Amino acid sequence: MDLWHCDAQGRYSGFGEQGDDRAQSFEGKTFLRGSQHTDSEGAVSFGTVYPGWYAGRTTHIHFKVIKGAHAVLTSQFFLPDALSEFLYTQMPLYQRARLRDTLSSVDGIALKAGATVLGAVREERQRYVATLALVVDPAANPVTDRPPRPGAGFGGAGGPPPGGMPPPGGGGMRPVRPRALEGTARARALVPPRAEG
Repeated sequence: MDLWHCDAQGRYSGFGEQGDDRAQSFEGKTFLRGSQHTDSEGAVSFGTVYPGWYAGRTTHIHFKVIKGAHAVLTSQFFLPDALSEFLYTQMPLYQRARLRDTLSSVDGIALKAGATVLGAVREERQRYVATLALVVDPAANPVTDRPPRPGAGFGGAGGPPPGGMPPPGGGGMRPVRPRALEGTARARALVPPRAEG
């Protein structure tokens, strides 16, 4: 399994034009990217930092399940907005000059993916543990077999990466900056009401 995500400030390794001002380059870098083999039960565990955010996307982690030389599943999983909001506003390493603009309730990729890729998160001493159970079709054979090498860009034809939009500045695309929800509307989006019944 391959896993990759942005750092606390929303920057990806392997790409130029990173950061809110697009002035940082991490081409040739490999931070927050990893690969591991699953155990005999199909489980795998990664130790990493909580991902940050960037314009136009909610908090997410990319992953790829690989069987032999072929990827059989490429997707993203999403972390709870309320926890992300707490970390982004209260933890100095995550704080930014502007409010996060995209929550899961308006992120098109998260909405299309649905609840099946929402990570379950529990708090433990000095860390959070996010889990996601996957059902994988071992016969699947997507076109792209591996995530891009750092600095190589996504996809041979310059298209968007498997599993979603490229990071800000990656692939020559500029992310759309939606207007951040504020006040009561933001609170409702962060902690949606429970369904009756």
